[in-house]
Amino acid sequence: MAVKRAIRSVEAGATARTERRAAQLAIEVFGNFAVKIGTSEILLGNRKSRAVVGYLALSDRPREARERLVGLLWSDSEEEKARGSLRTTLHEIRGAFHAAGYEGMLTDKLQIGLRPEGLDVDVKAVLAEARAGRPHRLLLERERLFEQLLAGFEDLDPAFRSWLLPKRQALQDRVLRDLEMAMRDESVPQTRQEALARAIVNLDPTHEEAARTLIRIRYAEGDIGGALGTYKRLWDVLTEEFGEEPLPVTKELIAKIKLAQDGSDTHSSSPGALRTAPILLAGSQQATSASRLTVTLGTFDAAAVPLDSRYLVQEFRRELIASLVRFREWVVRDEPAGPQSSGVPPDHEVVLDGGAYLTKSGVRLVLTLRDPASGSYLWSEKLDISPMGWWASQQSVVQRMASALNVHISAGRLATIARKSEASLSAYDLWLQGQATMRSFHEADWHKAADIFRNLMSRVPLFAPSYSSLAQLHNSIHVSHYGVFRDQQRRDEALQCAREAVRLDPADSRGLLSLGWSYLMAEQFQQAVINFELAIELNENDPWTMISAALGFAFSGGQDTSLALVEKARTLSPALSAAHWGYESRVFALAGRYERAAQALAHAAQVPALPAWSAVIFAHLDRMSDAREKLELFYGRSQSLWSGAVPWSKEAAIKWFLHAFPIKSEKEWERLQRGLQLAGAPVPGLRHRFWDVKCTAY
Repeated sequence: MAVKRAIRSVEAGATARTERRAAQLAIEVFGNFAVKIGTSEILLGNRKSRAVVGYLALSDRPREARERLVGLLWSDSEEEKARGSLRTTLHEIRGAFHAAGYEGMLTDKLQIGLRPEGLDVDVKAVLAEARAGRPHRLLLERERLFEQLLAGFEDLDPAFRSWLLPKRQALQDRVLRDLEMAMRDESVPQTRQEALARAIVNLDPTHEEAARTLIRIRYAEGDIGGALGTYKRLWDVLTEEFGEEPLPVTKELIAKIKLAQDGSDTHSSSPGALRTAPILLAGSQQATSASRLTVTLGTFDAAAVPLDSRYLVQEFRRELIASLVRFREWVVRDEPAGPQSSGVPPDHEVVLDGGAYLTKSGVRLVLTLRDPASGSYLWSEKLDISPMGWWASQQSVVQRMASALNVHISAGRLATIARKSEASLSAYDLWLQGQATMRSFHEADWHKAADIFRNLMSRVPLFAPSYSSLAQLHNSIHVSHYGVFRDQQRRDEALQCAREAVRLDPADSRGLLSLGWSYLMAEQFQQAVINFELAIELNENDPWTMISAALGFAFSGGQDTSLALVEKARTLSPALSAAHWGYESRVFALAGRYERAAQALAHAAQVPALPAWSAVIFAHLDRMSDAREKLELFYGRSQSLWSGAVPWSKEAAIKWFLHAFPIKSEKEWERLQRGLQLAGAPVPGLRHRFWDVKCTAY
């Protein structure tokens, strides 16, 4: 009997363990954070314990580095103390999970995660439904759902806030893109189309395309009051929150409905007559800043194209708008109904026009970018679009076009403001001027650029780009000026400015890039990587975002990710700039791909540190004559342009170079040092991540 009881006890214990492993863990990150098994809630008393679980629930990776969580939740604590706090937090989480019967917490010395099997997270359910073209019930029940993501956790830590706010925006953007695509699908039943439009309006009450869809559907169903009520809510939110009115196309739709209701427009009484092509615009918060340039999309003339092919031109136009609104340097809007309806100052606008005609291979589209104030043309491009393979290739084509516009609009804008006095320039124009001034490597110009950005911060304290640009300047001074070393004061101000930029505009990928580089210069590598990832997620169409993040990953030890981003950036912009080639050369050098690095060097911009990088690359390729030549070039340039507080010498120049770049991996830093030694440079007594406070003056 004793043996049988023992067997039954063992079997019962095994069954209990199996049930505990299989227990479904539900995590609610919207609104009031909750962790449940069945109907029983697991109580976590410590807010940072809840934040850890929430972060793991949102992660797309099965496990996260402990170092990341330390940096996100204890960024102001000493490293040992922060690691001890994380251990205490994990002990609480494991104990609470174990008591509730959940054994899916995965931990080791380096990583933490939640077993994906048996894990139910509300935000991931919302994302999955959107990918399938359906609105999740939460999107129909709540307004501005993603503003409620991990609500109340914003004040836990400055680093956690800087991660959380952009993450909300990135996830909302992802859901909006999927819902918009489904809403525009004419094969979708009207009931689901209405639900999709309602979900979009709940997410973004200023989304005019979704509001127009609701208005048309409600009018078609005979619900005139519902149609007019939808318009009134749109009007109210635009005027109250942003001081704007709905677009002309929306006003025209309402005018037709009112005419049909009065019986004075019999032609418009048919619901089908009210249907207009969906237009995706920067119709929400992006369209509210008067300081930003307006990019007006003109009508793309397709009269020379047969009727059965004109859809290609219109689909391209819609996809181009969808990509352009991802860049926050400008506001994108549809061509106004009449010449006086714009409301945009003449010197704040550029117009993108298109014309199409038939060729043997398909349709050729000619795009031109013009400045209506001066009448000058800033840029043009010809593009062949064919029905064969169009649907598979259109996104990458549009991404390349959008990235080209990103460069040419800014360049053209600079040309038009060059003759204006500083007092007459808008915040955007002043910011562009500061950016252009920074491109000089003269010390006086960099001080002038810093003054411009600080002046902007004082005059327009809510203009986020001035903060991110000042952070960028602080993060670049020591790389762009021979003899200037990294120092703590600039590091701290850069972090402060970049955090403020992200706080002011969590959806601006430029702010996240600057925050990533600010963390990198402070050698907080995991926090840097987090922000590089968010920057890419928010603006995946910009090759500069991609290549900048790639170099950041390379310095942070993520070589595989870095190399993958280089290749992706090339698909977005096959015609690379000289600055882009320079970034590539360093990415390949840090990865030990010296042949690729040498190829990139041939096209790279001649920035101050490049000759030393070239010497390293050629030395590792056993091209010693080239390596020594580049080293001598480095010595000559550094001596003539030395800005350091200590006198120039070969030893000081080499020390500056090896200190300028925050390289996480000791092995990679030693390869850099070894390349200089092979080329004949003096590197006595220098070790990985050395620090010399005597060489910090600028």
